[in-house]
Amino acid sequence: MKRMAQIKIENNTEFVLAEIFRGLFRTMIWLKKKKKLESTAISTTEYLNLMKRLADLEEKVIALNGKPAELPPEKEEMLNSTLRRLAALEYGTKP
Repeated sequence: MKRMAQIKIENNTEFVLAEIFRGLFRTMIWLKKKKKLESTAISTTEYLNLMKRLADLEEKVIALNGKPAELPPEKEEMLNSTLRRLAALEYGTKP
């Protein structure tokens, strides 16, 4: 069960990172549309803001990678309890 929880946490981290990168990509597209630029040139201020956001993102990724990839015992027990109830509903038995 710990392996399943670990996979879920790792997948969640990948999902969060994907969402952050997707947000940065949307911001870059928005800037391009806003200025109606044909090239990808941006101002120094925009570049510095983007670099600051990327540095913040890097700090968050480092923090996430530093956390253990396991659930606290009480949450793991809650998850196991839920899975037992689901199995009971599925097979028509008592949990």
